[in-house]
Amino acid sequence: MSNKKAGKTPAKFTIQDLTSSLLTLKGLFDKKTGLEYIEAVFRYIFSATDNITVEEIKVMVEESISKDKGGEIMSLAERLRQEGFQQGIQQGIQQGIQQGIKQGLLEAIELGLKLKFGTDGLKIYPEISRIDNVDTLKSIKEAIEIAKEIDEIKRFF
Repeated sequence: MSNKKAGKTPAKFTIQDLTSSLLTLKGLFDKKTGLEYIEAVFRYIFSATDNITVEEIKVMVEESISKDKGGEIMSLAERLRQEGFQQGIQQGIQQGIQQGIKQGLLEAIELGLKLKFGTDGLKIYPEISRIDNVDTLKSIKEAIEIAKEIDEIKRFF
């Protein structure tokens, strides 16, 4: 699996860098805000890279902060990783739904253009197929039903 996520560059830090950072944060750990700060750091790490496991984080915390805090941080890291996983699934589902709606609208528009205007209507379809906005596509689909001329549809794009 690639470390590079869509639109993100891979993080330029090593395990040693993270261990060093955790040593710096050790003084903050006992404070509530310190734990919140560590959570924010882990959120960043999990969004920036896939190459650090929850177990590696546990070991780093045990070595740099304390053994008993390692389990606590591992629970936090597992929860954050799971939240990110669930969020990714939800985003994927939403994108799939939107893509399906767009594809269905494009098919309806293509059929409408063909039935209403014949091959002349299909000449504008390539331009329409490049439209990503679902609301615009819905408007075009509705316009085909009432339009008397192709130019009435062109005003939507």
